[in-house]
Amino acid sequence: MASLALRDEESVIGKKGKVRLPQAQLAHYRPTLASLAAFSVLTISDISDITGRLLGQRLIVLVEGPTLTPPIRSLLTEYYVGNVILKISKFQDAAQASRVVQELQSLAKDSGHSQPLLIGFEHENGVVSNVTDGFKVTRFPSALGLTACQSPQIIKRVGEAFSKEISTIGINWVYDPVLDVVTDLTEPLDASRRFGVDAETVGSHALAFTQGLHANRVASCAIETLAATIEEVYTSMTREELGDDAVRATEQEELESLEQLIGERCLDSLQLASSLHGLQNPIQLGRSIQTTVRLILRERLDFQGPVIFDCSTLPPESIACPKHAPLRALFGDCDMVRLSENHNTQVASIQAIYAAAKSDDLNESATAAAAARVSKLKDHCTSWATALAARTGLSAVLSANAGLAQASYRASVTALSKDPTPLLNLPPTSVLVLFSPTVLSPFGSESAAASDPFEPLGRALSRAHSRIRHVPYTVSAGLTGTHLAFLSRSSAVVLVLCNASSAFTEAQKEFTSAVRRAVHDRESALPGDETISKVVVGAGDPRDLKGDWGKWWGVCCYDYTRGALEAVAEVIVGDRVATGVLPVG
Repeated sequence: MASLALRDEESVIGKKGKVRLPQAQLAHYRPTLASLAAFSVLTISDISDITGRLLGQRLIVLVEGPTLTPPIRSLLTEYYVGNVILKISKFQDAAQASRVVQELQSLAKDSGHSQPLLIGFEHENGVVSNVTDGFKVTRFPSALGLTACQSPQIIKRVGEAFSKEISTIGINWVYDPVLDVVTDLTEPLDASRRFGVDAETVGSHALAFTQGLHANRVASCAIETLAATIEEVYTSMTREELGDDAVRATEQEELESLEQLIGERCLDSLQLASSLHGLQNPIQLGRSIQTTVRLILRERLDFQGPVIFDCSTLPPESIACPKHAPLRALFGDCDMVRLSENHNTQVASIQAIYAAAKSDDLNESATAAAAARVSKLKDHCTSWATALAARTGLSAVLSANAGLAQASYRASVTALSKDPTPLLNLPPTSVLVLFSPTVLSPFGSESAAASDPFEPLGRALSRAHSRIRHVPYTVSAGLTGTHLAFLSRSSAVVLVLCNASSAFTEAQKEFTSAVRRAVHDRESALPGDETISKVVVGAGDPRDLKGDWGKWWGVCCYDYTRGALEAVAEVIVGDRVATGVLPVG
């Protein structure tokens, strides 16, 4: 595999040989700063109507709720912004979102947009979903849970079922899948969003999921931290320090999943990582983006879809501030930029882009090429006929998908031992104590905030064994007298861990150690060979169960959604044998 290297002399090695980036090209970023002084009075009348419409196709804005505010209307009608992201957590239900989608598309049509809007949302399955309880969509396993199913066919069916639901609402673009691999440094919640530890698995499973999306004309926006790694490898370090073998290994890990999707024409669009926000200066930011887009994605991988940079979460004090970062991203050859969530900043960013277009710093042919990529994407996933059509049938789709969700959760449950569950023959008179952590509910709503997300596990276990005592624990209080009192009367214990390997929940490990010591002490006092049946559940990152658990029987379910907890309960009580395979070491 050919190598790429960006050095101070601004040269790279690509598949077409050595390419030199002249210093004049770096100066391409600098005129923006000089031209910003005049942008405050620019409007679309200061540039051609065609240019304004093309620029609008390159912009993405957030719609935060069920009412189209005057600022949103202004962005669509005056600036021809052609793409929106719905903040699903602000909608009461799918019907409300569907009404807003139709209103948005009608507004775009009436305002003279040549194509419908791309209407997307940031949704991933599992506990990282930002969909509230009231927004009824089927909850499938997370990416890591789907990998445990060891079935690309299931993953493709999940993508198809999921896209059927959201297309019924009118959504045609989804920010998924994540193309990063799980590493030792990956935080637990991020781990659940990823398909595994190797790029080949990530690529093949992301491909299957995307093919499922395409069955209902839903486009994907894959997410990849490629640009951050490129900056680290090709700018911060010298090739001599890193070594050719390490560079090639990094490229293989970073590019393999992308190559799979591009080769199968299933990489619809790609968002570069927000970790680029931490770069120290605008020139560094622009250079890193341009290296990634032009030399790797375009030249090396021949990717011809839209590349997106998210400026919406940049802190105001950042050097690459939300106001100016969109223009720098466009100079860096990104096709689309997601603007700040503040309307004043949005307008300021657009005016800066207009100023660069008027002075020809922002090349007109490049804008036309980028807008053409967006237009081609829209051709694949929408049309005015579908965008303006009445939306019906979601209830029937939800009913049809319920069985697939249950089957996929069951297929994902993974036992860490070949031995049968120790609760298989638990006497009916025995007391089983369930210790679960107090964590936030996976789906935000007022009712969810006051509920225990592990209550479904207790209820599911009680269907097989009536004498269940469910005692939550807090990491701040640790093992209390209440826990010890219940433990002293129990014949079995089920201990739940939830992303305990996170730096933010490390105190869970202290509680775990205390419970294990207390169980050991109690077993030591029991007569003869009598023991306590011991089960430990990883309801999140399976790395929580690393290490020697002795005679504890371990099982993973990867999420703490209702579907995941009910599936793992079936395995714990022996009603079903776990068939999942551990997706991480």
